[in-house]
Amino acid sequence: MSHKNTSLLTVLSYLPWWVSITTGLVVYLALQFVIPPLVNKNQILLTLATAAQNFAWLFAGMFLLPAVSSVFMGRKRKANLIQNRKIIVLNCR
Repeated sequence: MSHKNTSLLTVLSYLPWWVSITTGLVVYLALQFVIPPLVNKNQILLTLATAAQNFAWLFAGMFLLPAVSSVFMGRKRKANLIQNRKIIVLNCR
């Protein structure tokens, strides 16, 4: 994995699935409940916060994609590990 221009979603796909789901939950809670009360004085920021609040489910849902990818990549890594262990055991005999 290259360190240049690596997106957050790509990084999350290499981490355990629960990290992506937790990140999505934190994003949802922040957009829905934390940010709107903080920007109530500035009309432009309040408009942006209201729009973000309306689409919080969409932003949080984006973090489910790396979770699904992480599950499949984890299964593939586990299968490769089992296969490599079999090869090592056979070569040691």
